[in-house]
Amino acid sequence: MTKIIVFDLDDTLLDTTGLLIPIAGTPAFEKRIQEPLPLMEMAKSNLEKLRQSYRLFLLTQGRVHFQRQKVESLGIASYFEDILIFHPDEGLTKTDFFVKVQTRTGLAPHEHLSIGNRLSTDLRPAKKLGWKTCLFAHGEHQDERNTDLAVGPLGEPDFVVYHHRDLILTCK
Repeated sequence: MTKIIVFDLDDTLLDTTGLLIPIAGTPAFEKRIQEPLPLMEMAKSNLEKLRQSYRLFLLTQGRVHFQRQKVESLGIASYFEDILIFHPDEGLTKTDFFVKVQTRTGLAPHEHLSIGNRLSTDLRPAKKLGWKTCLFAHGEHQDERNTDLAVGPLGEPDFVVYHHRDLILTCK
């Protein structure tokens, strides 16, 4: 039974593909992330419902300052027990942070669920640890395929959703 849910941020809670990627690398990007940002449709109601029954964590990678600003502009910090942000250039991976979450919770792997839009970073590392995984098929990485042949069927997500309206019913 799932007790811990770890969300990715970009293209899972925030539509970065539609809103921010077109202006990435420009002054408009930095200005936009300092303004209030919209959560994806129904994401807020899902977070409100899920936090009543599960411990929620946010795990995101990217430029730490930008990711923190996005979280602040979305106004979502209160939904999460912890928000973990890292930049891959720091020498750490999402796997390191999945292990950190699992160590912190002290729960069995199968009691954790990772929800994200990238097989390679949000789901495959969690799956290798024995977690359940839910692919949020949205954004620039939605067509990413399982290319890690060593993982085989373990690389496939347990659940796939395309919209927040399906998340709670599907990813149990």
